[in-house]
Amino acid sequence: MVNTKRWFLLLVALSICFNKSLTAQTKKREFRAAWIATVENIDWPSRPGLSTEEQRRELTSLYDQLKGIGLNAVVVQIRPACDAFFPSTIEPWSAFLTGRQGEAPHPFYDPLEFMIQEAHKRSLEFHAWINPFRAANNNQRQSLSADHVARKHPDWVIEYDGKLYLNPGMPAVQSYVLQVIQEIVQNYDIDAVHLDDYFYPYKVAGAVFDDAATYAGSPVKFPSIDEWRRNNINTFIFRLHNLIKNTKPYVQLGISPFGVWRNQDKDPKLGSPTQAGQTCYDDLYADILLWLDKGWMDYVAPQLYWPLGFKRVDPATMMDWWSMHRNQANLYIGHAIYRVGSQADAAWLSPAELPNQLRLSRRNPAIEGNIYYSGKWFEKNNLGVTDSLAVSYRYPALTPVPPDADISPLQAPQWSKIKRRKKYVRLTWELSGLSRYRPYYYVIYRYDGTKYQGIDDPKYIYKITPFDDRKLEFVDRKIRRKASYTYVITSVNREQVEGLPSKALRVETR
Repeated sequence: MVNTKRWFLLLVALSICFNKSLTAQTKKREFRAAWIATVENIDWPSRPGLSTEEQRRELTSLYDQLKGIGLNAVVVQIRPACDAFFPSTIEPWSAFLTGRQGEAPHPFYDPLEFMIQEAHKRSLEFHAWINPFRAANNNQRQSLSADHVARKHPDWVIEYDGKLYLNPGMPAVQSYVLQVIQEIVQNYDIDAVHLDDYFYPYKVAGAVFDDAATYAGSPVKFPSIDEWRRNNINTFIFRLHNLIKNTKPYVQLGISPFGVWRNQDKDPKLGSPTQAGQTCYDDLYADILLWLDKGWMDYVAPQLYWPLGFKRVDPATMMDWWSMHRNQANLYIGHAIYRVGSQADAAWLSPAELPNQLRLSRRNPAIEGNIYYSGKWFEKNNLGVTDSLAVSYRYPALTPVPPDADISPLQAPQWSKIKRRKKYVRLTWELSGLSRYRPYYYVIYRYDGTKYQGIDDPKYIYKITPFDDRKLEFVDRKIRRKASYTYVITSVNREQVEGLPSKALRVETR
């Protein structure tokens, strides 16, 4: 009993130590996101065929939890397998949503519109996660909707390892996928298009991705099928970047690749000192470094799902490697929160593993945030990891500015009215001389006492509130009676650029 108690107290002490360290490293700008997977109902909805009300309730509950922890973005899978979580004119409704592919929600609603509105209501960025070339998670074509692309264009589809994939080497396939993405970018108020690590599928021993005929028929000849495949994906990313920026320049393109671009034994000059079994360049045909060099991405979020010290691929090594090769793109680190508490690897049985990874990433000035896979594991809170992250994220943070943003700041809002009551203070303001974009949200800073402390320290960020031109006000209900507070407000545009601060407003409560 004594030993158990001592062990518990040691864990508490270590947790306090880690959390204090992580809190001290808090940045004012930091991307803090969770992937929300819909394929196979991993995160949401919990099962197919839920009622509209149940779907909404589950999603808002998840959003509330993520916001309460201190996250500021969600990456939601809205097209898992050539199907849609929105009323598409091109692809059928997802079976993961309604239980039957092609069947709309009943009562009808637009899930994507709801996802975005509820995210923005909570000042969460919404990144629309697209799987470009996965056609079906099985090979049962007869179970697909009649208007599914695999039924309409069977010649575009390759069966591999029991699943169906679109053939990226066909120009018609690329144009089709880009048409789907354009429909999303044009019609919805998203903040980013997000792709994960699935371009060509991961290699499986004994399985052949049968695109040899397409390669042979290519009008442009390449020395090998590998180089041809890489060119296919390069072309797709180039076209996707141009599509997004020509449609809505402020919408970002983010890609979350497998954590290793290439091992050093294959590329002594640029490769990393790793022994990954598969890599982006050689196996998935994703030349991330080229895309970064060309400026085709706004952010890169490598999936470093290994424990620190792992011999074949050490996340510490890869954080440094990606920092050196990110070029101008923002760099976020993908973490495996789902592995915390896993019995399969002793390293993940330590409550300190994920906090240590976060602390390490925060020490690196080139790393500007973190994404966690996946959303439901925050609710599970294995080994208290959610509690630990909540302490680490106790102060709100603005998301990083994209690399090509217009950095002309917005003018300062002007305070217009104060209303004091015993239990709250209501502050209102006016817009003045705004530049290129209207405000996307406002940042309220609050300081105890009458001294203005500046806007650089995130501990003074009191509230990040969405823009609403019908209600330019903030109600502070967390006040003490007969106390002094100082408030400052700034506006932030759609490209995350913060404007000039207002004059400091000093308030004496009753």
